Amino acid sequence: MALLLPAAWLIVCGANTAAQAAEAVFTVANYPVEARADNAVTAKTQALAEGQQAAFRSLLKRLVPVTAYTRLRKLGTVKAGDLVEGYKVRSERNSATQYIASLDFSFQSKAIRDLLRREGIPFSDEQSPAVTVIPVWRDGPAGAPREDATWTNIWKGLDLEHALTPVKLQTLRKEIQ
Repeated sequence: MALLLPAAWLIVCGANTAAQAAEAVFTVANYPVEARADNAVTAKTQALAEGQQAAFRSLLKRLVPVTAYTRLRKLGTVKAGDLVEGYKVRSERNSATQYIASLDFSFQSKAIRDLLRREGIPFSDEQSPAVTVIPVWRDGPAGAPREDATWTNIWKGLDLEHALTPVKLQTLRKEIQ
């Protein structure tokens, strides 16, 4: 009996990890928001509302094939706030009249799927295995490859983890010529 509990726990944890991975594409992470208003509270409220709508559009463009983008116009009146499961603050700053933040918006996967199916819009929400990217720069065909901080920082600024094809960044190994 004691041996069955750890095995059952591993199965549940493994299923939980797979379920979390399946839902990963419904998070739009590291999304920048900004707003100005008469006071900080109004600015934050405005930034969140606008950020939710923009992140929702970004999510739809992630899930829907480019050939069906024109069909997304049907969803122009959908209020993204009704589909948001929650958000996490990565960073934020504010003043008396301005709010600036980088947020992770998590959307309700079932509600998004139901909406797209109801409207007859094709989509793909299955995340593929991750690919590895090593940002390097080579000065001409004979130049040795070297790490490129500019491209590395650009890649780091993207939401690589939640894409349909997730990306893992790696550094250049010394033995690679």
